[in-house]
Amino acid sequence: RRPRPPPRRTDSPSASSDPTNDTDDPSSDSETAAQELARFRAALRPARLGIRDMPRDGNCFFYALADQLKGRPTNPSADALAASLRAEVCDAMATRSAEFQHFVAAGEDADEEQGDAFAAYLERLRKDGAWAGNLEVQAASLHFKCNIWVHQLDAPDYIVRNFTDPRARLLRLSYHQQEHWASVRRLEDISSDRPAVHPTPEDSAVADAVRRLARKTNHTQEEARKILDDCDGDEEAALECLRAAAPRHVKGAP
Repeated sequence: RRPRPPPRRTDSPSASSDPTNDTDDPSSDSETAAQELARFRAALRPARLGIRDMPRDGNCFFYALADQLKGRPTNPSADALAASLRAEVCDAMATRSAEFQHFVAAGEDADEEQGDAFAAYLERLRKDGAWAGNLEVQAASLHFKCNIWVHQLDAPDYIVRNFTDPRARLLRLSYHQQEHWASVRRLEDISSDRPAVHPTPEDSAVADAVRRLARKTNHTQEEARKILDDCDGDEEAALECLRAAAPRHVKGAP
């Protein structure tokens, strides 16, 4: 089941209107973009996450996507990389038009009108500075075969989860003031030029279980992980096995 997408801003285009109307201009908000960003960063800090902000020129979603997938580009430029990813997402939506076109408003009767409206939507979306929204988040997830965690400051986070494989890549984006996208990274990774790497929720759960098993049994984490894998992830069974075996790193153990 797909979670509820983030609300569109009141002055942003609807799915059936011109996506080039995005100005990423927070000047009319009571809280400035800088103030909101500072609050957002403070909210993420306890989770050891930070925000790498993106230019506010209508291409912010694709800049953030590029930072997650590719890191800081040296060649091609950030603009060229964002444009390339924009083209890929648009092409993916065109290929999957049967899935996406019904989210673009058109005439009430003819399927042909629906297709025409979607084609026009994609034509506008391909232009530099055209705003990306909910459809593009879903399309990016499907095309790049990754789940996307969207962090929001004054609303619940949500995950676009199209892949149940625990090895599926996870991207993290932040959604600001219902009008702007940025890239979320681990604090130890915030200055890296490399692509972002995020443990999946499944990875984090396994790591927590391994630490608990090692602590309770005096085994190393490597030993605990191996037994946990042998027990198909059953932590209680792994605990019994580890307690029955002497820790190999203890002097005198076989």
